[in-house]
Amino acid sequence: AAAAYEMQLSGLKWRDDVVGDGPEPEDGDVVVIDYEGTLTKTGTKFDSSYDRGKSFQFELGRRKVIPGMDEGIKSMKVGGKRRLVIPPRLAYGPIDLGKIPANSELTFDVELKDVKSGVTAKAGVLVDGITNALGFNLFTLFTAVFFLLFFAPYLFPNQDSLGG
Repeated sequence: AAAAYEMQLSGLKWRDDVVGDGPEPEDGDVVVIDYEGTLTKTGTKFDSSYDRGKSFQFELGRRKVIPGMDEGIKSMKVGGKRRLVIPPRLAYGPIDLGKIPANSELTFDVELKDVKSGVTAKAGVLVDGITNALGFNLFTLFTAVFFLLFFAPYLFPNQDSLGG
């Protein structure tokens, strides 16, 4: 039988389907999760990292995600699977996002895959975020700029040699 939901003081409810045995994240750590989000009322799926085939990562406790997600992941351990039922005030509240109507209660099935701490983890999230936003990798950009600067004298000889 499925475990009962635990009600938190904030109004968030959760149920652990699998209790992980790895580390528990702290504020400022980068968490790596897989999740599926549905509207509690209808069961309609609005988002899923599984569908994208790429885990989602963010810095915990830094308002990078809705408050209910931050709170719900904090007490998980790596390897854990938890169902979060997030009331509107810990989600998007009165904002209508199209796929997510205003004042919707949301259900997330979340799997905590990894916890990373330290500056390198945060830099990785930043690069990942920029890559996702711009559609290309910063490393590729830096490599291209370096290549152009290094070879510029050979590719573009100075104007004097053109007889100007």
